Amino acid sequence: MPGETVARGPDRPGGGGGLPATLGLVAVTAVWGSTFLVVKDAIATMPAMDFLAVRFVLATVAMVLVRPRAVRGLGAAGWRHGILLGLVLAAGYVTQTIGLATTPAAVSGFITGMFVVVTPVIGLLVLHRRVTMSTWTAVGLATAGLGLISLRGASISSGELLTLACAVAFAVHIVGLGEWSAGHDAYPLAVVQLGT
Repeated sequence: MPGETVARGPDRPGGGGGLPATLGLVAVTAVWGSTFLVVKDAIATMPAMDFLAVRFVLATVAMVLVRPRAVRGLGAAGWRHGILLGLVLAAGYVTQTIGLATTPAAVSGFITGMFVVVTPVIGLLVLHRRVTMSTWTAVGLATAGLGLISLRGASISSGELLTLACAVAFAVHIVGLGEWSAGHDAYPLAVVQLGT
């Protein structure tokens, strides 16, 4: 109606938080990208599985120390979902970290970022969710952008294949979180995933 004001929220155009939200996303992306170099250096000095064990034990212990009783109210379904999501997350990190031992960090980052492309495909195949044309367009742009930023030539080796498996696992994890996280408190669900 003319003269009517429309409330803006995160799901409405123009209501997503503006510059602070954009800067926050850029900062998170920069930190995420830098971790590939850090992990590559770390696994040069210790076995990948030892590195992952230390990493996730420390994360789990830290989260339990912050909220020691958090997992008590999770319930059987929450534990089941958390363990299943944790297994998929573990598959992603194991394949990514082992693949990173023989793959340049930039290429590993590009292939891992392909979870953006794989996620709607997993949603389509597993949950029969319709993928809109705008989503397919975004997938194409994300693929091209990641390629321009990260790739310096193309090669396929066991490291790249393992990292591609990582992208698929992360996509399955995202789809699983989308289906199951709403029914559970996020904190204990995260603790169970990290512990798994």
